Amino acid sequence: MISIIIPVHNSEKYLRYCLDSVAGQTFRDFECICVIDSEGDNSLEILKEYASKDFRFIIIKKTAGTINDNRNAGLENAKGEYVYFLDSDDYISPDYIEGFYKVAAETNASVVINPNITLLYTNVRKQMPQNLYKEKEYFVTPQNISEVLKNVYLWNKLFKSELLKKINVKFPDIIISEDLYFCWCVMPFAGKIAVNYEGQYFYRQSSSQVSRGLTGKTPEFFINAYNLVKDFYRENKLEDNWQVPVYCLYYQLRYNFNAKTFLSDYEKIKVAIDDTVMHNALLSKPEKIFIKRVNKGILYCFLTVCVKIVVIKLIKSVARPFLLR
Repeated sequence: MISIIIPVHNSEKYLRYCLDSVAGQTFRDFECICVIDSEGDNSLEILKEYASKDFRFIIIKKTAGTINDNRNAGLENAKGEYVYFLDSDDYISPDYIEGFYKVAAETNASVVINPNITLLYTNVRKQMPQNLYKEKEYFVTPQNISEVLKNVYLWNKLFKSELLKKINVKFPDIIISEDLYFCWCVMPFAGKIAVNYEGQYFYRQSSSQVSRGLTGKTPEFFINAYNLVKDFYRENKLEDNWQVPVYCLYYQLRYNFNAKTFLSDYEKIKVAIDDTVMHNALLSKPEKIFIKRVNKGILYCFLTVCVKIVVIKLIKSVARPFLLR
């Protein structure tokens, strides 16, 4: 059996799409654990409707909490041999779970990854790159973990319950980048992982903040995720052989750039880097360059980040008319 865990938070707009996609799976041996933490809309009534028609839909009601509290509650109650996490505003193709199960059964992999992802914007669909993996199976090592985690989405992976119980990893008290934390903590213990190309995940871009209870950008979330991974590696005696993903700190400046908070971000990044065991052979070239820029001082780092952002925006603005033709 596969336990499908869905954290629900003010999700009524798209919840039926999500639940219908689960009910319509060709793979029938599953339980769908829906954990709801509030009654701000009609999500609970929708869940009750599905649970009354299909015993496989299970509702866990919490009085308060975050999306990650809900995921942890789902994990604690999961009875399946495998665990799959689905966001309540997204949906999956009918063959999605069956594709996961087939590959897991054939390979005995601890984690199965599906790179087939369609981004759903208001009026546009965009297929993400599918040729991310050269092999169908990997044994995760310090040398290839970055290749395995070319994307760190939580919802395009199937996990063996036995693996998660062994590690006893929990979702942290953060509302962004928790998937990054979870995946980087799980993978050093995963051993064999496999890639599945059957099925499609449909990822809504416009509603993700609503389902998470977000109202805007959350400062420092990449720094927070990095420090949590670093602490986990230290506590589990991994840091002597496994590299904490330095690219998280670069992303903080690149994708969450704010001139007003740059000084504070830089100082926290510098502290995080100084407190990390670095393995030069495991760092990517961009990570090495980023560390050098940080170590050269705040002014140098600020200028190089600003110039890169300006150049990228300029290239995009010039290229956009040609791409729309």
